[in-house]
Order: sequence, then C-alpha cells, then structure tokens
Amino acid sequence: MLVSLDAPYVDTCAADLSLALGGPERPALHVRELTLPGGIRLRLRLLGASHQVVLTAPTGDVDAAGGAVPTGDAVPTGGAVPTGGAVPTGGVGAAGGAGANAPIRPGAASTAGGLVETVACLPGRSPHLPGTLHDEAGGYRFTASVLRPAVGELHTRIATLRAELADDPYALVGVFPGDPDAVTALAVRPDAPDGSVRWRTWHAYPQTNELVLTETAVALPRAPQPRFEEAPVSVRSEPGLRAPQSRTEGDR
Repeated sequence: MLVSLDAPYVDTCAADLSLALGGPERPALHVRELTLPGGIRLRLRLLGASHQVVLTAPTGDVDAAGGAVPTGDAVPTGGAVPTGGAVPTGGVGAAGGAGANAPIRPGAASTAGGLVETVACLPGRSPHLPGTLHDEAGGYRFTASVLRPAVGELHTRIATLRAELADDPYALVGVFPGDPDAVTALAVRPDAPDGSVRWRTWHAYPQTNELVLTETAVALPRAPQPRFEEAPVSVRSEPGLRAPQSRTEGDR
C-alpha cells in the first residue's frame, strides 16, 4: 500500500533515531491494520520518517482466516518508553548509536500480552539505534543497519522498493512531500515458517543520502502440547480350561 503523506520530516538523519520497546502509541500520520493467520494483529504506524509497530496476540477464540485490512489515520498521544530485559550490541549511525489492545512483550510467557516497537527521533533521550538487540528469553530480535549508497543508487533502491510494495497487502509505504525518495516503508512477512512474526522497515533520508534498514522477529508463544502418560500392557496368568471328562460305566 502506497500513501502520500501531507507532513514534513520530523527526523533529520539516521543518527537521530532511537529504538524503544513498550509505551503508548505515538501520534501517527497513517496507520494500517493487519490480521495475520492465527488471529495475530499488527498495526503499522508511520510517524514522520519513522515507524511504530504494535503487535497484539489473540486472547481467546479468534478468526484465523487472515487477511489485510487498511484503516484511516489515527492520532493517539503519548511517548514510547524503553523496557529492560534485552541486551543491545553494537550501534548504528554517524553518532555511534541508533533500545493491542493490550500491546507480545519481550519475555512474555502468554499470548495475552503485546509488543510496541518504535524507531524514531524520541524527545528527551539520547539517540541510540542498536545494531542488534536480542532478548532470547522473550523471543525478540531486532537488527538495524545504515547504508550510504553511491550517487544515484538511493533513487534506484527507493524506486524499486516503491514498486515492489505498492500493491502488497502486508506493507505500508509513506511518501513525504518534496522528494519521491523521502519514504518510510514497512513490510510484514505473514507466513514465517518458524512460528514467528517478522517485519522489515526502510527509512530513507535523501538529504543525507542514508537508508536505514531494520528487521524484527518475534517468536510467538506456542500452545501447550497434550501430555500422555503411558503404562506397559499388563500380562497375567488365567486358569486353564479343563477338558470335559468322559463318563464311565460306573458313573451311569
């Protein structure tokens, strides 16, 4: 899905980005709602050259038919608050850094929870976008990288990206005014084979010739498997059947 956004950039370059997990939803320029097979729900949210993804697991009986459902704009308020439990490694960007109703959080043992991932310029905190963030216990993995393409290559990459995702029912591409290469894009993989939910994002900054790539994988809690207790077959002796005795002359 390709949308034109009527808003200027909020973030200025890759070095201004941070990762935050948890917290409320931030004001959005455009929102797309998706329902994946199994009742997993995602909200893809464009935040002005940055993104927010809200993942909600089913809490009861769900419609597992799947399908993508676009929605209109949504403008909630609040800020993202980082959570603990995950160990970041490395850093991205020129500065050396770039951390549903009931939104699955890292470390959650139940599908009753959720995850809110925000990559944006977050007021009140130093920019830091980790190259890798892995919460093994919670089944959450995030990676990020910054590309600085050769002259003209950024335009080619963005044109290809727009063409590939424009009609994708599990994607959202926002184009900012003034430059066709100023885009933020999100794409979900609805059929991940390993019991996870995966998505990728692209943040293009033509004014600094930068392209920020992120990839996220969230392992979903598995339903408990039935447990069977087994006992060996019992073997026991039964009294044998006696053959009928013949009657003699004396018995008559």
